[in-house]
Amino acid sequence: MISVRMGHCRADRAQFRKQPAMRLQSFSPVILVWMFLAVPTLGLARAFGVQGQNNNDNDIDAWTVQHFRLASEAQRQNNLGVAEKEYQLILSRRPKFAEVHQNLGIVYHQQRKYRKAVKTLQVAVSLKPDLLGAQVFLGIDRYMIQEFKSAVGSLEKALRLNPEERQAGLYLAFTYLALDSPEKAARQLRKTAQYFPEDVEIAYHLGEAYLEGVRQRMVSLQQAGERSALRHWALAISSEQKGDRDGTILEYLRALAIEPKNVELYWRLAIALRKAGMADLSGAALQRYALLNPDRDLESLGLDAIASEPSGDQAAIAAHKDSYERLWESLPAAERGDAWPGVADEFVNQAIGKYALSTSGSEVEASLKLYRKGDYRGAAEKIKGRITGQPQDWPLAFLQARSYFLASDYDAAEQVVEGPLRNYFHLPSVALLRLEIESQLALRYFGLVVAKEPNSDRAKLLLAKSYGATGRTKDAISTYQEILKQAPDRLGIHLAIGQLYEDEQKWPAAIEELKAELALAPDNALALAHLGHAYEESQDADQAIQVLSKLLETHPEDGRAYADLGRAWAMKQNPAKAIEAFERALLYDSNQHNLHYRLFQLYSKMGDNLKAKTHLAAFKAGEIDKQKKLRAATADLLKQ
Repeated sequence: MISVRMGHCRADRAQFRKQPAMRLQSFSPVILVWMFLAVPTLGLARAFGVQGQNNNDNDIDAWTVQHFRLASEAQRQNNLGVAEKEYQLILSRRPKFAEVHQNLGIVYHQQRKYRKAVKTLQVAVSLKPDLLGAQVFLGIDRYMIQEFKSAVGSLEKALRLNPEERQAGLYLAFTYLALDSPEKAARQLRKTAQYFPEDVEIAYHLGEAYLEGVRQRMVSLQQAGERSALRHWALAISSEQKGDRDGTILEYLRALAIEPKNVELYWRLAIALRKAGMADLSGAALQRYALLNPDRDLESLGLDAIASEPSGDQAAIAAHKDSYERLWESLPAAERGDAWPGVADEFVNQAIGKYALSTSGSEVEASLKLYRKGDYRGAAEKIKGRITGQPQDWPLAFLQARSYFLASDYDAAEQVVEGPLRNYFHLPSVALLRLEIESQLALRYFGLVVAKEPNSDRAKLLLAKSYGATGRTKDAISTYQEILKQAPDRLGIHLAIGQLYEDEQKWPAAIEELKAELALAPDNALALAHLGHAYEESQDADQAIQVLSKLLETHPEDGRAYADLGRAWAMKQNPAKAIEAFERALLYDSNQHNLHYRLFQLYSKMGDNLKAKTHLAAFKAGEIDKQKKLRAATADLLKQ
């Protein structure tokens, strides 16, 4: 079962934008009422497709016309209480009038009564499944109460009715993001952007989807372990994005200590050292690059055009200069051409080398020669017809995707990754490639937003999110607070600040922000989940139990919420209820195998040794399985 608190702490993206209730004209209770008044009474029932009633000339009478007019006018003037009563009055006489159920559901949406909206809109679509507005708002409101899987169904139905429906396309993407599928979100946003090519909001959310992809890739690479060169490579990229030049140099050197024949890392290290003003060491890194890749013309690299760029961490760089030199001197000697084919990390190089030796055609060899000379587009195009999609072709697909990336054709690189490399996302090498591609695509779309709307709230949100992503938490919070000064009731901002405090384990501050978010939107299950977790982390068991119990009333299969609830009951010295909560947590989310150890401890205290041993065995099995998965996947690929 999906938790409402998926993965990393992050704000509910759709909350950062104006609510679609302000865009009702597009489906449209306002237009609907004028249609109603313009059509003669004869045939009105057929015009609206009212089901289950007699389609005679008197079906839509003057009373209905009058109250529909009053309801729609009140809704247009944002007098939502009056609109609600008038629509309810019509439904008391005509309970199967689908369009009125739709409009009443939209009123509830405008009032932020999302659960009521869902119930009402469900009636509308049951009466008239092709009612576009009802399907769109049903999907949106299911999203708002974190019923993500149901939201996908409604929004997909809306897009089948009208592929150009902008709100449905946006919220389907938001839902995919909430389900931790940023690649699906980006795909949907690209489809929607085809109909709205100049839409800045779509560009913003595309950048956001790619940024979430970067975050996921970074998490997976961190899990590769300290002895992974790819982990340090990813950390170096992260340090570059933060402007941490000292961290960049150290991480590239650490990566090279693990994989001293990784050609590209020497080039990247040379650039970082040159920017830091360390010309001698930069030159040594460049010479090592030339030794390992003698096919490349060094003048074509343009290193001489890269000037020293003093940064805020110059003191750290000066202090660590001796460390840089020691790490450099510790690298083993290399021989000319020792790193063939020199495309990526050792694992990929071995796979590509093995593939090249096993193929009879000359295109692969020619592509590798072009790659090593720096003609990346030529290298990619040379093997365009060789990739069949068969499992054994994945090294060739990797070569093509990396070539497109280095040629700055990020769209083409993404197409290869989402095509022939789709079944290899679990490989750390592919994760790093995706991280680099998604980083560039995020920068592209965010750049469009800033260029078109430099002083907009979106630009400020982008700035705040970029601060948060690069560890500048104080700057992120300050920027979010600026937005709140202009729009104090804007949804999602308090949630975003609360999650930043949560990341830093500043639980009292996180709690205050999450409570402020819930004051604006009491149905926000994401905020409730984070608030319950924050109370549990701050050792306030009573409040944690109260909040989590409320959440579980509406999301009874949230495994992570049950895990927090179990820890809260354990704090209260109530092992029976703690056990019940932990067992439910595992029932709905079996990936939380660490809970088996908690249950082992609790059952041991209660004297139930049989169940204690069972959970201890399950915990140990989970640990072993976790270690086996990556090794097994790697072994399978090597066999190919």
